[in-house]
Amino acid sequence: MNTLTDWPPIVLLVLIAACGVGLLWACGRFVIATDWMHVSTVDKDGNRIGKGKWERIPKPDKVDAYGLNHIVKYVARMVKSPSPRCSLIIASPDGNKACLIIRQDEQLTILEHIMLGSSTPAKSFKKLNKGYLPPQAPEPEKEQVLHRLFADLQIAPNIDTVHDYNGYADAMRDLHYPIGNDVGRATMIIQRLLREVYGVQEADGLHFTFEG
Repeated sequence: MNTLTDWPPIVLLVLIAACGVGLLWACGRFVIATDWMHVSTVDKDGNRIGKGKWERIPKPDKVDAYGLNHIVKYVARMVKSPSPRCSLIIASPDGNKACLIIRQDEQLTILEHIMLGSSTPAKSFKKLNKGYLPPQAPEPEKEQVLHRLFADLQIAPNIDTVHDYNGYADAMRDLHYPIGNDVGRATMIIQRLLREVYGVQEADGLHFTFEG
């Protein structure tokens, strides 16, 4: 079993929940409802191991203004945490913008996803999605800005995969960017991500959901 691939089903569910309660994550593994999430472990090939379990999504810390200035303390908390695994979701108050950072084996990693706009039904989900879930719009601009940012930082993704989403084939791209464990540099990278990719302004408030 690949330990890094155990992370995405856990933390991406939380991220999607932060962006909108009640959304369905239909990669064949989990469903979100209200403030609960169903968590399953998968192997390196994406196959589910066991039945999984339901867990409550923790409430975020809410910073009303100048949220970017508060990132450093959460990054330091991740680096110093005795827990073998930590996660941090940083989201706008309305939930429309969010980024996810995890820590495993002393390495902080930013997990990003890009919608590809597929409208082709996935074979395994034809029965699940009978037109109730419209395809997500593609995000070419986000993808371009994301690649430009990390090219400038000279950071290549250590995971780059395309998979089914909400009943549509090859509808989402996952990109995982390792950012080390230096608090200052990691903070700078996350701030740039939020400014350049998500358009967060200096005076904007942010919500922080930390686990670990």
